[in-house]
Amino acid sequence: MAARREGGRAAGRAVGVNTGQLDIPLCINMNPSTQALVLRDVALSLAGQGMAKLVIFNGHGANDFRQMIRELQPQVSLFLCVVNWYKVVDPKGSSPIWAITRASWRRA
Repeated sequence: MAARREGGRAAGRAVGVNTGQLDIPLCINMNPSTQALVLRDVALSLAGQGMAKLVIFNGHGANDFRQMIRELQPQVSLFLCVVNWYKVVDPKGSSPIWAITRASWRRA
């Protein structure tokens, strides 16, 4: 969900499956059925504009886009994939993103 463009990258607001955290201020829940519909609309829009690839940069462990992608892929001409950032960073903490995330987990 792009909010603006900065240096050629789309910036967005994080949303995820947060049904168990609805009491936390500003926690935005998006059910998997809604995620699938949003993904479909975004993919069809980008495919219609001639985009070749859509990479979903996932940062929330409760999100699972694999089944959505498998169902949607035959319907669109663009390549779809998901990257779970927490699976591709150094878990020992040398990555700045990982260090920030670990710090925020400690505060919770």
